[in-house]
Amino acid sequence: TEWAKTQSWGASQATRIITQIRMIFRYARSKGLTELTPSPRRPSIDLRASSRKNLTQEDFDRMFDYTRDRYLKPETALSRRDCYLQFHCWLVICTHSGIRPPSSLKNAMKWKHYLTPPFNEGDPDLRYLHRESEKDLQPYDAIILPGAFNAFDLLEELYQERGMDKPEYLFSHTHNRKPSRNSPGHEKGQAILSYRKQWSTMLNKLGLETKEIAAKDRLAPYSMRGYFHTRMMEEHPELRIEQIAGLTGTSARMLNTVYVDYNSQRTAKSIASSINWNKE
Repeated sequence: TEWAKTQSWGASQATRIITQIRMIFRYARSKGLTELTPSPRRPSIDLRASSRKNLTQEDFDRMFDYTRDRYLKPETALSRRDCYLQFHCWLVICTHSGIRPPSSLKNAMKWKHYLTPPFNEGDPDLRYLHRESEKDLQPYDAIILPGAFNAFDLLEELYQERGMDKPEYLFSHTHNRKPSRNSPGHEKGQAILSYRKQWSTMLNKLGLETKEIAAKDRLAPYSMRGYFHTRMMEEHPELRIEQIAGLTGTSARMLNTVYVDYNSQRTAKSIASSINWNKE
């Protein structure tokens, strides 16, 4: 419509709105309320332009120190300190596995999906996080880099200290909280679905989210996935793009599109190290 043309929606947002409109009309048609199901033209999405800003190593180091320092303060109330510890572990696990940060119960991380296959002496300690339903895509096993092993140990110790059997979900509340005007409350053992509030607070405290920074240029939880991809590309040039894509449940086409600059650098480094055209 003419009104829609006046809105400053990005291609991804416009596509989601079109999908919602079609679902409403499909429901209305199933109830005999209309015979029309509109089919607005979906805008083409520039994957590279619409991708989240990547988290840099400097950003991650600052976030790691900030979240660790918060939960280590002994004067902080116990329940709040538990939340800070869990947020720190969430940050480390997401950045060291490349998974899509969960935002609902459907794709929340579960302890049964934390896979630790037995290994022989001298073999590498490999650990995985099985992902069942990220964006309704095919399941895959995300490799967990050693830098995140301690985060899982910290979570296990936390639940033991709070007298909890290992809960179903990796991130679960350790205390009951009564409903209030500003909160629906929760029960001990209930899954924690999102860390968006703590994420936003952290960005503000670190000066990474200010009024001067455009919304599209701000870091989002999804930026942690980009951090994993770029580190794998930069530090492991021996890995093919297809292998990195397989580790994170995406496609080589997606990585080639979004990270074209990194791929060009990888190709250049590979060529430079394997070809010598200098005359003797």
